[in-house]
Amino acid sequence: MAGLSCVTAGNGSSASGDGLVPAANAWRHFRVNRTKGSYQLTDDKRRFDLRAIHRLLSDTYWAADRPRAAMKAAIDHSVCVGLFHEGEQVGFARAVTDHATFTWICDVIIHPRHRGKGLGKWLVEYLVNHPRLQTRSQVLATRDAHGLYERFSFTRTECMKRRLDTYTRTVRKNGGVARNRRKSTTR
Repeated sequence: MAGLSCVTAGNGSSASGDGLVPAANAWRHFRVNRTKGSYQLTDDKRRFDLRAIHRLLSDTYWAADRPRAAMKAAIDHSVCVGLFHEGEQVGFARAVTDHATFTWICDVIIHPRHRGKGLGKWLVEYLVNHPRLQTRSQVLATRDAHGLYERFSFTRTECMKRRLDTYTRTVRKNGGVARNRRKSTTR
């Protein structure tokens, strides 16, 4: 099994092209929709099916152990794109960003029955060109899809990672995150 590789793409331009980046809340009601045959891409989170997204991601090497509550919190705090076929959610991708300098692209997934139709390329193209993600750099990690991302000017590069205990946090109903209390072994 190949190791996880980091790939990056530099943009070099501001989101607005004039050196100014719109305030984060300026994008609050901005929606982008695209249609290709019977498929539709949208960033309208009101249409997302959390159960379908969680099912898709539960079969991946990177999110198999991710609780549904953590996925909901991640969606709430990310720029996301859903892929739909005849009303059913069959794909998903999200990006974590500061809307100015950095975007982390993650959770790119297409349902197995819908693969091989160019939908992954369409989803990635839509996401990397999304108006809210025009930052100085875009980064992602992959074990097996380098060719897909290299089509969009991503290059393989070394990166470092610090992994904390997986899901030792609990997600509160209000969307906040609090550490689980652990008994200390030292006094």
